[in-house]
Amino acid sequence: MSMKESMESRIYDLMDWAEIEAVVYAEEDSPRRVLGPAALPEGILIRAFFPGEENVSVKTASGDVVPMVMEDEAGYFAVMLDRKRIPDYTFVILHEDGTVSEYKDPYAFPCQITEKEEIRFQEGIWDRASEKMGAHLMTINGTEGVYFAVWAPNAIRVSVVGDFNLWDGRRLQMNRLKSGIFELFVPGIKAGSFYKFEIKAKAGLVYLKADPFAFRAQQLPEAASVIANTGYEWKDEEWMKRREEFDPSRSPLAVYECNIGTWMKRENGNPEGVAENREAGAGTKDQGRAEENAAVQTASREEETGAGQVAGRRKEIGEAPAVYRDIAEDLVSYLKDMGYTHVEFLPVMEYPDDDSMGYVTSGFFAPTSRYGAPADFKYLVDTLHQNGIGVLLDWVPGYFARGNDGLASFDGTCLYEHMDPKKGVCPSNNALIFNYGRGEVESFMKSSAMFWISEYHADGLRIPDLSGMLYLNYGRRDGEWIANMYGGNENLENIEFLRNLNNDIRVNGHGAITIAEETTGYPAVTGNTEEEGLGFRLKWNNGCIDDYLKYIQLDPLFRGAHQDDLTFSMVYMYTEKFMLALSHNILENGRPLLRMMPGKDDSLKLANLRLTYAYLMMHPGKKLICQGQDFGQKSRMSVSEGVDWSGLENEDQKKMQNFSRALLKFYREQPALYRLDEEPEGFEWISNLDWERNLLVFLRKTESEEDTLLVVANFSNVVYDNFMVGVPCAGKYKEIFNSDAAEFGGGGVINPRVKLSRAVEQDERKDSIKIKVPPLGVSVFRFTEAFEHTAPDEKEKKPERTSVKSAKAMKKGDTEKTGETLKKAAVAKTEETVKKAAAAASRKMANRRKRKA
Repeated sequence: MSMKESMESRIYDLMDWAEIEAVVYAEEDSPRRVLGPAALPEGILIRAFFPGEENVSVKTASGDVVPMVMEDEAGYFAVMLDRKRIPDYTFVILHEDGTVSEYKDPYAFPCQITEKEEIRFQEGIWDRASEKMGAHLMTINGTEGVYFAVWAPNAIRVSVVGDFNLWDGRRLQMNRLKSGIFELFVPGIKAGSFYKFEIKAKAGLVYLKADPFAFRAQQLPEAASVIANTGYEWKDEEWMKRREEFDPSRSPLAVYECNIGTWMKRENGNPEGVAENREAGAGTKDQGRAEENAAVQTASREEETGAGQVAGRRKEIGEAPAVYRDIAEDLVSYLKDMGYTHVEFLPVMEYPDDDSMGYVTSGFFAPTSRYGAPADFKYLVDTLHQNGIGVLLDWVPGYFARGNDGLASFDGTCLYEHMDPKKGVCPSNNALIFNYGRGEVESFMKSSAMFWISEYHADGLRIPDLSGMLYLNYGRRDGEWIANMYGGNENLENIEFLRNLNNDIRVNGHGAITIAEETTGYPAVTGNTEEEGLGFRLKWNNGCIDDYLKYIQLDPLFRGAHQDDLTFSMVYMYTEKFMLALSHNILENGRPLLRMMPGKDDSLKLANLRLTYAYLMMHPGKKLICQGQDFGQKSRMSVSEGVDWSGLENEDQKKMQNFSRALLKFYREQPALYRLDEEPEGFEWISNLDWERNLLVFLRKTESEEDTLLVVANFSNVVYDNFMVGVPCAGKYKEIFNSDAAEFGGGGVINPRVKLSRAVEQDERKDSIKIKVPPLGVSVFRFTEAFEHTAPDEKEKKPERTSVKSAKAMKKGDTEKTGETLKKAAVAKTEETVKKAAAAASRKMANRRKRKA
């Protein structure tokens, strides 16, 4: 027997034929046992599987070319190298048509996921799983390629397929880890290549799935995952440093809710009214830097879409125009001109159904390809940050989209979702509900949240439909839900996930915040997790908005009997940290806010809309308004039709926009409207019982007396002349904002002159002023100068003036002189009011919980 024959015989004896058969029939979950290099006493054994090939050799780094032996006619090859160490080598394949290809051996590269990371993934605490899971461009041992990892514990076999291997699941079978993660490094793949995972389930079914951790997705209907180059040169260092010190409780927060797909719907690509209202230089903070950045990122996009032209079938990416990049300058200009502090984007995470507006997600790590590449979205965020505007993202962790390509039945079992439809199917939209009882699912979604905060520099995440996550019976009838282990309706697994998520973001989010939309009155949504709270930073005050809209849509003649719809919010205002959101959710079937206002003509509707915005801006709580509503859009809004910029050609809508701009400016400039937003000391009623005249009078305050604002809101269509209002202390009061000003389209019922208080009791206050109260309007006065009233027999003398700084001390002295009788009466009345309000609050919250549940 020759030496060659002897070696071939020895190789034959070393073959594990059962394992080789599993590779040949694509049922191998541990291919490194029979593929790749192995160091043996006889030398280095190298094995490979190339279906349909007949001539394969191994070429070492030294240039030696050694033919491999075909051990199985299906394409299984092996060779023994006379070496002690595994060399750097490539496979050389001579194809039947005479062409030659060279490939690095994927099975020669080590696993990149550590055992510790596996354990953290299973325990639900690996919130950076996206750094290893999915598809990552990386260099291992000097070789460039892509590292793939996917969780599919119940699969028989998982392969990565794509335009780099003819979409053939036999060629790149992945290696199973103890955790059920399958992984493999594939050399030579470039950014822009398409891929999916081919899964063979235990029932024998073979199918393709998109990567749950994909950073980029192909447009529908193919919906393949795309190898993405996530690198980007950020320019927002100053913003990110400031973000870590940002305190929402002490800062103005005015949010513009924006749907990227419908914000700019014009042939010229420019929203009407932006150019003429743009402040000098508002387009970018540094035009030169912006142009340079755009050039760099455009090159990056071209590199991604132009790469990956390797052997095998290539699909067209079908990438949409770069809307993310195209709207950046105009959006920044508009937001800066209007005075918003933040923008909140409707979900940009990949989704299959346009009608869902992104709220039923399929790709939790990829910005939707409808509007461009990942680098384009980063450019948009970067541009906003460079211009001092924060970015909030709607993010939906409660459920995910159905579909054969997505997470549903991922490995042939209900992996990400619950098996029982009583727990696993969302009753409102038929989406599938995440099973947070699995640590791996918790790690998956925590990683998604941290990914958008770290990779895309999101300043916060808003979680919609939180009630559906908190209650097992939410939206379900009796018999359609399963109680928890204690027999209750609370979803204990989801509650624990939310607490853990908010803790992670608080500790590792570098100042990012989370915002909840919860409608059932669940306690302590913004409470500390250490005290059984959920840990959100803010909560939408849907109760306040719902009550207000019910009230304001009444004819002013009938509003008086419903005064508690206005005042009820202050009973529970400080139980949570609230945001007042005039979001797209309240637009009934797309009907804009203007059309929800009462009135026979637009002038009355606009007056009610100005009243609405002004009152809610003065009300405690952070602010949000939906796109198009700040100038009183008249046309309906839908998935396909968004902001109607042509409305700004009308003078009344132009004035409405001027009003919103002035109101936002006023909000940012007045510390009393935000510094103590979350503290009872920041608000004080002057009069909240004048239901016959539909009036509310209150104070907004800070720690400093001179910041105090006196707010008078008239919800009737009657002008009240020489109306007496109690004031906190004697002095001068100047009207600094009036929603009825002629420049805003109002009737011009204003108070142009400074008002001097008189020692006439009103609203249980020693001093008062007389003012004009505009119909359907809000007037705001500021205390400008204090003085001490003279004695009755010295009325002819001029009042003695004092400084604003002494007002607080003077007020204290006056109070001490009032007498015990007045104090006792005021205390008794206050206690009675509080008791009545508390009882009403209890009844109202109970009824609301019943309705929502």
